[in-house]
Amino acid sequence: MSAKASWLSRAAARVWALPSWLGARKFLVASIFLAGVLGLGAGYVIGKSGLVGVARQAVASIYRDLFNPPQEAAWGPYDTHLGDFEFVRHLLFSGDDTPMAALEEVDGHLLFLTQRGALYTLTPANTLESLNLTLPMRTAELQAAAIPRLDPNHFRALDLLAIPRGPHAYDLYASYDRYNALDRCFEIAVSRTTVDSTLEHASAGANWEDVFVTQPCVPPRTGESAFVGIQSGGRLARFDEHTLLLSVGDLEFDGAPYPGVTDLINGPQDPAWDLGKVIAIDLESGLAERWAAGFRNPQGLLVDAQGRIWETEHGPLGGDEVNLVERGRDYGWPSVTYGMRYVPQGQNWPLNPTYGGHEGFERPAYVFVPSIGISQLIQPSAQEFPFWDTVLLATSLRGRSLYVLRLDGSRIIYAEPLPLGERLRDIINRANGEIAIITDLGALIRMRGPTQEDDHAPIVVRDVRQRVATPERPDPIADGRRLFAANCQSCHSLTGNAGVGPSLAGVVGRDIAATEYSYSPALRRARGDWTEARLFDFLEHPENFEGTTMPQAGLTHDQTVRVVAYLKTTAP
Repeated sequence: MSAKASWLSRAAARVWALPSWLGARKFLVASIFLAGVLGLGAGYVIGKSGLVGVARQAVASIYRDLFNPPQEAAWGPYDTHLGDFEFVRHLLFSGDDTPMAALEEVDGHLLFLTQRGALYTLTPANTLESLNLTLPMRTAELQAAAIPRLDPNHFRALDLLAIPRGPHAYDLYASYDRYNALDRCFEIAVSRTTVDSTLEHASAGANWEDVFVTQPCVPPRTGESAFVGIQSGGRLARFDEHTLLLSVGDLEFDGAPYPGVTDLINGPQDPAWDLGKVIAIDLESGLAERWAAGFRNPQGLLVDAQGRIWETEHGPLGGDEVNLVERGRDYGWPSVTYGMRYVPQGQNWPLNPTYGGHEGFERPAYVFVPSIGISQLIQPSAQEFPFWDTVLLATSLRGRSLYVLRLDGSRIIYAEPLPLGERLRDIINRANGEIAIITDLGALIRMRGPTQEDDHAPIVVRDVRQRVATPERPDPIADGRRLFAANCQSCHSLTGNAGVGPSLAGVVGRDIAATEYSYSPALRRARGDWTEARLFDFLEHPENFEGTTMPQAGLTHDQTVRVVAYLKTTAP
């Protein structure tokens, strides 16, 4: 066969095979296209479900635990009505270390107390260390008691206060909920240990000594919640050289009827009970006096430069108060309040004879309606913040803001909110004039007046606490439980009992307005169930839902995924 014929023969064979070859090529192209479409679809579903965020946060958590990388943040500006300041934020704690309870300072060392009773310190060189000390809350005995209807997140540490006892030496006081296993009851205790400091480190004593314990020791409550520790109060303040002040909440022993409650005890108005009082403790004799009465959930306590005592407290629905406390006075709770009932929402508090009135008792200096979840307050340094020379600064939980309370003598003229986007648990003045705030989820916010000096270099924090070499795989459900306790539980229970908001027990899959709660007309008209997607959208963008008064949850996308995953596991 000639070369030309051979070439023609091969060409014909290729032409003859072309349909088959094209079919294979089309199949291959179609397969690649289909795989791409399926991949995009899977990516969209995974992205919407938040699994990418969960995986990313899990990897980041493992990386942090294994390598403890330094964290870096820079000072930034913040504008207010009266003047400007600078602030910097570091996320110091996560996981089992949160939520946080309190913040204190000794010789430039910041001390942190978690709600589980563990203590840590941030040195002046910005190194985070453990004090290897926990509060004697008797948590193990409480767990062994297996008390029905007990929410362990309501059992918590409350506050810290350091009092100098010599050069670089302090008495450290702590307030906390404590379980009495012998009598099977609950008390609020104030205990003391020692802290000594050098420039590099702070170290704490090994033992705690009781200073004060509330009376009587209260039994588990009947009804839907055995211990309402979110109303413990527990703030500490130094009144004078020998006197320590303690604010004590009512633990919901307020004399009002609740579902299943059989003993209507009115602790704040009972002179034999420490609940609902401000207590003055003589540190020399150990004797205690009920200084003032009629408080619900006193979250803040301040003795200002003039010796006046300021107190902040959570009211019922609406009616958070700032009170100027005087010895021997009664501030009315639960006989009167500007707040209303949670259920049915908007109805007058059942013990208050006047709808929304406060007759017959000391009136508050200021009332927040709606409630902001007010927490601690301070009087800032007039030298560091001269534009705030006549203000108090109050932190908030629900409001996620710092509030500037402008004073005119003993009157509060207005409250300016400075949004910070997080639940602000405690605030202190530092010895150098700065202000420090700790959030529920472990962020430290530092504030200072504007400076012209060239000291805006990023602050680097190093965590040298001991870590587990091979950390357990992060549990999104457990993390969601922690996030719910820190961000949601002060307003929403999981027991079926409504609070500021409806119970979220078994919320995934139930009708939008199915519980015994005073929903708005718009939400009652809404049709359908709380699906995971709808609940996720609601937590991220409550402003898009007509009729709700819930503020921004302040959670990241990944955190919202975990909270919804946890709520899916709760039973109605």
